[in-house]
Amino acid sequence: MYTGTSSRKSRALGTPSNPFPCSHEVMKPPVSVVDIIPQNINAAAVLAAEIKKIQESQVKISQWQQRRMKAEISWEESRSVLFEWEVCRHAVPVEDTKCFKCMIEASIKCEDCHRLFCYHCDMKKHFLNPFHDRFSWASGYYEALPPTVTVDLNGTFTDWRRYDLYLPIFECQECGYSLPADAKMLYDGGYFCSSARKSNTFFSTKLLNNWHFLKRNSPGLSMKSLLIALQALGSRNGRYILQDGCINFEAAKRTFQEWRFMQYELANVQSYNKTVCPACHTNPFAIHIDGNKKLFRYEKVGRGLRESYYSESVFAADNDVTNHLNHIESLKTKVLYGGRWQHGSGLTTGEETEQIFSYMSRYNSTTKNMLKAEREEELSESSFFWNQRKHDSLARVLASRFCKAKEAAELIRKELADLSLDEKQLLIWIAELTNLAQSLNKRSVSQNDVQKGIELVCDSIRTKKSQISGVAVSSKMRSRYRAKIEADRKKLRELIAVYNEDNTEKLSVDIDEEGNFPWYNDTPQPTDNVNLQEKRNAAEKLHMYNRTMKEQNVIQLEMKSYLDFYRKKLEEITQRLDDVQNKSAPPSWIIEEPGKYSIKKSSFQHVTSGLTALLLNMKKFYQIKLFEATNLFSEDREVEYNKFQTDSQDSEDSETDSDNSVVSIESQTDNEEMEETLFPLI
Repeated sequence: MYTGTSSRKSRALGTPSNPFPCSHEVMKPPVSVVDIIPQNINAAAVLAAEIKKIQESQVKISQWQQRRMKAEISWEESRSVLFEWEVCRHAVPVEDTKCFKCMIEASIKCEDCHRLFCYHCDMKKHFLNPFHDRFSWASGYYEALPPTVTVDLNGTFTDWRRYDLYLPIFECQECGYSLPADAKMLYDGGYFCSSARKSNTFFSTKLLNNWHFLKRNSPGLSMKSLLIALQALGSRNGRYILQDGCINFEAAKRTFQEWRFMQYELANVQSYNKTVCPACHTNPFAIHIDGNKKLFRYEKVGRGLRESYYSESVFAADNDVTNHLNHIESLKTKVLYGGRWQHGSGLTTGEETEQIFSYMSRYNSTTKNMLKAEREEELSESSFFWNQRKHDSLARVLASRFCKAKEAAELIRKELADLSLDEKQLLIWIAELTNLAQSLNKRSVSQNDVQKGIELVCDSIRTKKSQISGVAVSSKMRSRYRAKIEADRKKLRELIAVYNEDNTEKLSVDIDEEGNFPWYNDTPQPTDNVNLQEKRNAAEKLHMYNRTMKEQNVIQLEMKSYLDFYRKKLEEITQRLDDVQNKSAPPSWIIEEPGKYSIKKSSFQHVTSGLTALLLNMKKFYQIKLFEATNLFSEDREVEYNKFQTDSQDSEDSETDSDNSVVSIESQTDNEEMEETLFPLI
């Protein structure tokens, strides 16, 4: 960033400096690492001996451990060498070190130019380059120089002007014509002004771009932290910032927002919408409605004077949200638990949606004090960034999911074959479990249903106990599981009380939870002498097999949608190129909006070259996406690519055809008409 009142450093990341010849040792021929390593052989040998003892004491060592041990040995051998290089780098040049330009004795080193200068050449070079990091060694060590100070051979510091910045003036040496630089020239040079009309503050677009990616990958960072870091960096390199010359926070924040608004509109010109998923843009298969991202906001914060720039592109209007909440509160919702038992479902997204909620929740600390418009813009930008990252890896994720579903289906098919059960027997068990789940929700149950209910609740308790040690990763999750176990035990006591009223053989509350129940001892039929746990496990395997087969079908439909999406985008971008290159009038997709970053229709002819370049760039992007997806979906992943080329068969027909290869059980259970879950207690 650079201003008209004080110097600001625009580099967010430091530029690596060249190793200057700074002492007579460094001026010698380069010393190889091989010549220095023998000094460290003893220490490395000791470490190697210790590692060898560890290896001998272990029966087996993994490849990762071997790589880590080799890395430890390598760093142990290199530390002294690297430290000596760092110490030598701080040594000042010897006498008779020449200026690279005029070949007289030098007195200044510039780490941005990677050159040594005399004080005359330094003034000529850096009069208009005040942001270069320059150092002198007049005192026997490197000392940072302010932008307006130079040093001669005698160590005399000369301040040649005020610490102000001026716009350059371009002057012809022959005719004397001069042309002062304006905001447009600075913009072409990579600086974004705080105002197009009159501005004395300019920000480097590299800084804005670096801050965008740093902020999106580390949501907890604030812009104030960035500005403090920039001021500290400038002070460290000699640009001392007084109290009245600090970077203006409000100007920096608004400039960054406006720059991001412009990038958003550029993407719209290129027909690139980050809020659309290429895989499910036509018909999303699964939707997650949990919108609680822990993004709290203080009531004391005002609403602000303006509306969000992104309007309703991501977040709905307040009135629409209020009306929707009033509507859904009057509905009688019907919830079906157990996704694997639901008709038409694949493996679904599961907890993957929680990843974006976890990411968004990290913006809480920096947005809870923002005004409404700024907060909505910040969260919209975070959503765009997340979707951009999703678009970049979506093709590979789809291919990976297809392979996993295919492998899982084959594994479960083998497990079903090992059970030695026919489909008819499995369907009988599934119907039995379904009827049992429905009867347990009634007030009165039969004696047989009581026995099965006791088995069901015991199995639920056993499952939740295993989840406490194997699934729960926090004390909060373990507390939830324990609460569910206590609710199941209460239900178990009620069922045991009903059973003891009608039977002489009494059951205790401490009944075996592993499936050894007394009523199986008197059953003569071996096929019926199967406890509920075994029946449920077999039914789960069959349902899981159907879900994996359905998942493959769903992913194939998403792959087809993905390819169709980018084919249509290529056609659209090609049409836009034709509109720009072959038409004198502005095309219909160029919309002039007041208060927005848009192209005026009267200025269309002046921006055709820029529009052509933007569209050609996006066309290449779409071609690469289509090429990568074609390779992933066809050859590498063994997917029937010809199926994607067929446009005569719509998605519903494809889904129906795929269902014919799946073991169908939905008609037997009639899940769509169930009012309650199959397993309300599990």
